[in-house]
Amino acid sequence: MLLIRLKSYCWSAAVALVAASLAFGEPEVAGGTERYRIGEQALRSQVLKAVPPAIPANYRPRSPTLAVAEVELSSDGTLVAVEILEAPSTALAHALIDALKSWKFSSFGGGRARYVGRLTFYFVSSGRSTRALSPAEMQETALKFAPPD
Repeated sequence: MLLIRLKSYCWSAAVALVAASLAFGEPEVAGGTERYRIGEQALRSQVLKAVPPAIPANYRPRSPTLAVAEVELSSDGTLVAVEILEAPSTALAHALIDALKSWKFSSFGGGRARYVGRLTFYFVSSGRSTRALSPAEMQETALKFAPPD
């Protein structure tokens, strides 16, 4: 049963990674500022410093859980806004927001443009600890437990 769940999350992670890596076309313009949507893989490639969320000590999911955050960055890589689109609990949503406020991103170049993208996190328990994994890390973890061909 656990193997089947991990396989389905592996597929979900792979689909999310491919879908998120696609750009969404022309920029939106609001108030004279262009907003570009960027895929998750492109957004994660801009990360200079990633701080893991402080997961509440009593949080132990039986199977991997998912959280999705949408971040808006200025062209110099400064975090402008964070919105949690999905989270298994309010406590984890707040922990994720606090962690993302500490992340550092590289510059996207000059200008007044903003860059908006989504970051996906899988919360996985093993033993006494719970970790937040990216879709790529989740896929690697699932592949470790997959049966040999």
